[in-house]
Amino acid sequence: MASPKDTRQASARRRLTPAARRRQLTDAALTVFARNGLARSVHADVAREAGVSVPTVFHYFPSRDALLTSVLQELDEHFMKLARRHHEDVDRPARQALADHALAFMNAVEAHPAHVRLWLEWSTSVREDTWPSYLAFQERLVGLIRGTIARGISRGEIATALSDDEAARLFVGCAHMAVMTRLAPPKDVDVETYVARVIDTVIPAP
Repeated sequence: MASPKDTRQASARRRLTPAARRRQLTDAALTVFARNGLARSVHADVAREAGVSVPTVFHYFPSRDALLTSVLQELDEHFMKLARRHHEDVDRPARQALADHALAFMNAVEAHPAHVRLWLEWSTSVREDTWPSYLAFQERLVGLIRGTIARGISRGEIATALSDDEAARLFVGCAHMAVMTRLAPPKDVDVETYVARVIDTVIPAP
């Protein structure tokens, strides 16, 4: 006989709207994929994590490709939203926008560990099912950052021998080392000092 707790949980699962159920399953998939890897996670893992049946997961994501796509779309939306928060204010000083973006990304290692770990794998997973989507994401991210750097150069806030595109790509490339400073020992790195040094090196002031 089911306990009152089990009955309440089952009732709560039934009450979820389709949108809420998809959100629940996507969140579970993020956790599972971050733990098992992009290439090794399947519907049964997600069902177990979410506490639902395997057919429920298949109902929302009919194939493994659909499940993987939902996870990568979530990563894309999460990190693009974070970037836009710092780059779409054209009145903001360019170097400040870049520093704030870098700091927010580094802090995401602890605030959103599943997202960051999956981003790290996605960015180095040169496979047909993952690489094209990462390149598309990266180009949009570079475009946002390039716009900020271009504004900074035109306003005399940034002095660099690099083009705005070269500087933007170098800035994005530094993200891997930034993540490693939070994931690998020593973990007592002064994040703000690290970010300031990266900005001064990649995008120096006049």
